[in-house]
This record gives sequence, structure tokens and C-alpha cells, in this order.
Amino acid sequence: MNTSKTDSYQLSTSSSKNSVTPNRYKPAYLRRRLKMLCSSPFILSEGLGKRVAIHCWHNLQDEEAVLLLVSLLVGWSVPQLLLLRKEDIQRDKNYYYLRSSWKFNDLKLPQLWKSFHIKSSEYGVIPLPSVLARRLIEVIISPSTNDNRKTLVETYLGNKFDVLTRRPTLTGIRRNIECWAKAVGLSRAELDFISGIDQHNSMQSFYVCFNQADMHMKLIKYQSQLLDADPKVLEVKPFEEYFGSKRALTSAGVKAVFASHKQCLRDHSQLTHQEFHNRYTSYLLELFHLVTLMRPVSKDVVKRNSFANDFSSVVIVDKGESSLRRIPVPFTVRKIFHDYIGYLMVLDKRQRFVYPVVANEINRMVDGDAPFFQYWDLHNDKMVKADRAAINSSLIDQYPLHRNWHRHTIATHLVMRGQCRDSLKAFMGHNPPLDHTFSGLSSLSYGVLRGVSENIELLLKYWNIPLLSSLSKMVEGPNV
Repeated sequence: MNTSKTDSYQLSTSSSKNSVTPNRYKPAYLRRRLKMLCSSPFILSEGLGKRVAIHCWHNLQDEEAVLLLVSLLVGWSVPQLLLLRKEDIQRDKNYYYLRSSWKFNDLKLPQLWKSFHIKSSEYGVIPLPSVLARRLIEVIISPSTNDNRKTLVETYLGNKFDVLTRRPTLTGIRRNIECWAKAVGLSRAELDFISGIDQHNSMQSFYVCFNQADMHMKLIKYQSQLLDADPKVLEVKPFEEYFGSKRALTSAGVKAVFASHKQCLRDHSQLTHQEFHNRYTSYLLELFHLVTLMRPVSKDVVKRNSFANDFSSVVIVDKGESSLRRIPVPFTVRKIFHDYIGYLMVLDKRQRFVYPVVANEINRMVDGDAPFFQYWDLHNDKMVKADRAAINSSLIDQYPLHRNWHRHTIATHLVMRGQCRDSLKAFMGHNPPLDHTFSGLSSLSYGVLRGVSENIELLLKYWNIPLLSSLSKMVEGPNV
């Protein structure tokens, strides 16, 4: 709304004399207050949100009302909706779903190992009221006579509501679902999926395979409350399939991995020291990555001094400074790493005169001057750090899994059991660079991380993971 200088002066003189705003600023100040453009990011009140929703619901003959209502119900922006194609609206009997833009690559594995992964549907979907979905299809396929349909929607929104009230904006319409999220129980990660946030801007979305039905129940509750209608009347129904990461193993898959390690170590008396050490190192690395969710990177390695003296925790930096965190180690696993020190010391004594180079490196491993986990190079008789390439070459014959299977599997199973996604994000090192100690869910807040670690320990017990400790005694077994 444009105002002349005279009008501005009248507005300023009619305001209270007790105002602290200087008189010379009042004309411009009042103009800014009156000029509420549709691009302003004002959050809708509960009453205004319902008013917009019900108005659009009863005026679905208007294309602009259709786009506004879909944006209000699922949190997609109008430009996103204008890019939809007919096939992006999926039908299942009498129910309609908006297809998510998130994608996950298919696994290229033997059929046996594919069966050990949690089955994820090809597409993620978001429920829509059937009447609204059918109208949205008509809007999508209808030829537009105006290229700037977003402007038409903004104009429609501004014309349908009183000038003197707080005008709803497209940003406010899109973000209305965020204001209701806590009331209906939607997490930040679920909001990212529903609202069509770019998948690369929600890194943790790559790690979890989740039950869509649980999320849909919360979304349907929001939609029915906003439209003041029963879900049966709206014809909305949860979609009963999992969607997300295709690298997460089932419980049977995790058991198969560690059964393979146990089988390799069972006949240790038939192995050379070198072969036994490499197989046991592979077992330790899988267990370590499973309980800490550390990324299997090449340049950042764990040393003895990365652990606390009693192995109760470990400091991890696996993706730049922002990934720095101290991770608790489950109580039942600490003894495994403690016994690993004893194993290394016995191995050092036995190999000092035969392989002095290897023995010196073992000493450095125990002292914290070299990576804590290293493979024995069978060709050159020296120790090499356990980076991604070394792990892959060691395990390729046992099982051809992606090296990040630990993070995908633990994250998925914890979320299935109700784990807080924000605390899991801190545990996995997904916090932003400006992480700080006064945040309750900071990666530096040890109590939150301890809770995640305790839940991981419960998973280990549920899966009956073999904990092969007291391995210093096994050094006598392998043949030279």
C-alpha cells in the first residue's frame, strides 16, 4: 500500500504522543507496518491457518486455492508444486499420495545378501485428501495461459483476506506445518521428508529406513485438524511400507556378519599368526564401527590415546573439525579392547626376533604413536593402517557389504525403537560446525550421547553379538 507524505503525516500525528519513536521516523515506520507484502515470512496463527485451509477446501474450483491448500497441508512451496508431473501423484485404490523427490540407489549385491537388507519401497509418498489430489492432477495437466502462476497465487491470497488483518503469506502457508509439528509429534527429519527439503540438506536422511505409516498417522492428524474433518471423509490413509536407506541390515543380517567372523576365528589353530591377526582385526573393526558409528574414512584414524584409560569412551574426528565428538563405549565392549592390548603385547614378544619391524610397529600401536587397528601385510611383513581400502580387501571374500552398513543399520533400528533423531544426529557427527556446549543436544553434551550408546548396547544383546574377549590366550594357537 502506497501512502503520500500528507497521509503519512496524518498517520504520524494521530498516533500516541507517548510513543518513543521519534517523529521524523514515524511516516516511514508506519508505511512499513501497513505494507505487508505476500513475500513476508509471517507465521500464521492457528485461527488464520484454519481459516485459509477451510476457505481453500470450499473453493477447490479455483486453481490458486488448490495450490495453496496443498502447500498448507504438506509444506511444499508453490514453485515446487508447479514443477509436478501427473505421475508424481500416485493412486492406491481410492487413496492418493504425493510422490517424494527423495531417491535411494539400489544395491548391487548377490541375492543372498540382498535378502539380509531391510526392504525399502522404490518411492516415498505423502498422503493427500482424494478430492484435493484429483483437482491437483487437473491443475498440473491444464495448459497455463500465464507463465507467472506464482504471482497469481500471491494475488489470490492477498485479495481473499481483509487488508486490516495480518495477511497470510506464501512462506507462512508453507511453514504452517512446522508450527504444528510438535503438537502432532512430527520430528525434524520427518518434516524434511514431508516438506520436500533437498535430500542433500538433510544428511541424516540417507542413513535411516523408516516406517512411512507412523509418519503418515501424524501428518493425517494435522490435516484433519486443520480442515476440521474426519480422515474417512478426507479419504486419507497411511501407506504401509518402509522407505529410506537400502544399506540397513535386518537383525538376521547383522547376526550373519558376526557369525561369519566367529567362523573365521573358530579354527584359529590352523592359521598363521599373520592370518589370525588380520581376521581378528577385521572382527574388532566391525565391532568398533558398530558401537561408535564412526565413518570408515582413510585419513582419520583412531589411536590408543584416542580412548579413555579404561576404554569407556573414544574421541572421534572422522569428517573435519565439525565432526569432533567423544563417544561412550558400551560397558560390555570395553573388555574386548582392553584384552586387545594384552593380545598385542604377547604378539610383540613372540615376533620381536622373527619380525622386528612388525614388533616395533606393535609397540607404537600400544603406546599411541600409531593407528590402534592395523593389518599385517602378508607380502611385505609390515603393518599397514586399517583404512577403507584395507578393510575392503580383507572382507570382500566374507561379505560384499558397503563399508557404511554399521551407520545405516544402527540408525535405522534405533529410530524404529523410538530413538530421538536429534541425539542420534549428534552421535553420528552430523551437527553443524557452530556446535556449542550450552545446547542440550550438542555433540559435546555427554549425557545425551551416553543414552544413545546404552541403546546400542541393548541392540547388541538383542542380536546376541559374539564378544570374543581374552584373546591373548589365542596367541599360542596359530601356527608360525
